[in-house]
Amino acid sequence: YEAEDFKKAFPLLERAFEGGVDDPELVVRLAYCRATIGGDTEGALAILRESAGKHPDYPRTFYELGFISSEFGTGEPAENLRRAINYTLQAVKLDSTEWRYKDNLGMFYDRRGVGDSAALWLRAARELKSDHPELNARLAQLEAYLEEQARADSAAAGDTLELAP
Repeated sequence: YEAEDFKKAFPLLERAFEGGVDDPELVVRLAYCRATIGGDTEGALAILRESAGKHPDYPRTFYELGFISSEFGTGEPAENLRRAINYTLQAVKLDSTEWRYKDNLGMFYDRRGVGDSAALWLRAARELKSDHPELNARLAQLEAYLEEQARADSAAAGDTLELAP
């Protein structure tokens, strides 16, 4: 799994899980494989929810619930994103030092069209991981968009700067 050879890891993780190994990290990894390789989103979400009940203080479980809900959820897209945000907020509540959790929140809010919240979370992620190129690019693109929207909104409202004679 660490080598990202998920096809080889998947059956080994399944075997360990079926053998009764009760490790929340194993469940997170298995759920990822079930959703991405096995095409079993419901099974992935089910084992994650069960693990969250047994290990409610393990943030990666909630992070993975958020990721799988957003990317593979079987409900309406808006509902999948709502769930993803709620799960990921729980991950941040449990571990506010993990930049990936905040980065995902930023992306989820952006996909919901809530740019100000997206920017807030992406900035928080950048505070923790300032050297991540994709994060910095996402934030720069969003900030440019928000500035453009603010100018457009201002122009539409008739807010213009008038110089005194």
